[in-house]
Amino acid sequence: MDAQRTQEDTGKHNPYFPFRSLRQTELVVNATFPKILSNREIGTWCTQRAIWLQEDAFPSVKSVLMTLDCIAALQSPWIYTTLNSPTAFWCRNSLEVLKDILEDESLGNDFVWAPCKSFDQDGNRVYSEMWTANWWWRMQKELHPNQRIPANGSTTVIPIILSYDKTLFGTMSGTQSGWPVYMTIGNIPMSKRWLPSKPFSRCIAMLPKIEGQLCSSCAECSETGKSKRMIVQRCLGKVLQPLMEVMDGGFSVTCGDSVTCLCFPCFAQYVADYEEQRMLTGILSGGAPNVFSPHTNLSKKADFN
Repeated sequence: MDAQRTQEDTGKHNPYFPFRSLRQTELVVNATFPKILSNREIGTWCTQRAIWLQEDAFPSVKSVLMTLDCIAALQSPWIYTTLNSPTAFWCRNSLEVLKDILEDESLGNDFVWAPCKSFDQDGNRVYSEMWTANWWWRMQKELHPNQRIPANGSTTVIPIILSYDKTLFGTMSGTQSGWPVYMTIGNIPMSKRWLPSKPFSRCIAMLPKIEGQLCSSCAECSETGKSKRMIVQRCLGKVLQPLMEVMDGGFSVTCGDSVTCLCFPCFAQYVADYEEQRMLTGILSGGAPNVFSPHTNLSKKADFN
């Protein structure tokens, strides 16, 4: 919040905040992307070289690093959340993260707020982007009954897409692993939704590793296993609670294309591998997350009807 006030007070008319100019922004981008340089190289690139070229240089390497910290402070902060001892994890306010995505000016020309129907040369319906599907049409009709636009402006659907996959933290953490949860929206084209070079998908939580075996072979550990299998659902429920609170009434936001919309978020997709789907549904290994049948009967075609 302090960084946001600083931006409003001192950088209100500076689109490059927390940097002073476009050239200073380019210096930091070249020093940190695609691979961050060492402190010595950052000092050569952003201070000495910039002074030699008579550009907007940084006074020191420490100044560069402190400016980068200001960027992180402008985003929704990470919160250490506990469910019950010893279960604890890190998460961000999912509603604030959604607003950050919607207010991103770099996506201003790419946002799509209404469904459309696409056809090929033969008149056949073409389904590609999420807004070309019948689902979006049904949801939009519920917001605009009788095709009448409310007096306070148009309302729009914000399809929430969640992605969830196991990740190793890196060599500095040994074999430690976790499950980061990423969020993006269906109003962004598929070609830009998951770009690794731009944060159009945002991490909203780092779920914990569930220790121990999930066993239900005996009555003694059945309840314990069931409790462990519910941890993922409880964690996601905690993370997504801010979004669920505004699903019925919506929220107003000025988006990156300068359009003020009354937005109604709704969960549309859950992108995950088998292990993550199994953890979410609370089934044992070998079962099918989308089929109500024991894993021993999955070879029968009737089980999928």
